[in-house]
Amino acid sequence: MKRITSVILLSVIISFITYGQDFTMPVLSPNAKIWQQFSTSFISVDYSRPSVRNRIIFGDIVPFDKPWRTGANASTKLTFGEDVNFGGTEVKAGTYSLYTIPNSKEWTVILNKELDITNAANFKTENDVARLKIQSLKSDKKIETLTISIDNITTNSANLNLTWENTSITIPIIADNKAKILAYLEKELNKTNPIYQRAANYYLEENYNLDNALIYINKAIEGNPDAYWLYWTKASIYAKMNNQTEAIKIGEIALEKAKVSGAGDEYQKKLNELKDSFK
Repeated sequence: MKRITSVILLSVIISFITYGQDFTMPVLSPNAKIWQQFSTSFISVDYSRPSVRNRIIFGDIVPFDKPWRTGANASTKLTFGEDVNFGGTEVKAGTYSLYTIPNSKEWTVILNKELDITNAANFKTENDVARLKIQSLKSDKKIETLTISIDNITTNSANLNLTWENTSITIPIIADNKAKILAYLEKELNKTNPIYQRAANYYLEENYNLDNALIYINKAIEGNPDAYWLYWTKASIYAKMNNQTEAIKIGEIALEKAKVSGAGDEYQKKLNELKDSFK
């Protein structure tokens, strides 16, 4: 009986210790980390998220025409895994602090090499790597907590969005990755297990060398003849080539194969949309 009691007591103590380790008190400006796969690498954001809490933010808590660390607590960090064009300025891969100078109509957005400056008034402009003007937009929708997001992602572009209170800004990010990707695909296509599907998808997405895209998707189908999604890629390539007959023909094959796998409804809808696109 004593042994059972000891085991129970030990379990309670362990549970309490574990709970204590995981427990944190709420904070007014919680930290957030975003890691977003982008282009051939990634973009990440590390920032603290203050809330409105019945205050006037821009023009008051965050003064106009003065540098702001674009968040609370430590300066906001923005990391690029590869060289990018940030709002029109070429920026090397690396981590930068993100500062802004808000205004009622236009913000100045700044990337700076200094990472540990908590007072935005103290950062050195000679360490700026980018400084650009971005129009601010107003909305009737109120965003309670500062939100930085990465949206509208394509194979080589994305938008960095900052929204708080009734104000938002959007910064375009572009990666000049086409030559690098084509070189990678050429190398991989010559290996033992060529990545035919990925090559075909990229060529389709970029509307590049569609004749080769057809060659690659046909080879992918040879290796997996029941994969309905591969037939749909082939139909999409023909559609991009404006070959209506072949696009619909292959789309119907994709539909029949999709029905076997239970995806018939989805592919019937896709086929209907494909047919409508030629009207």
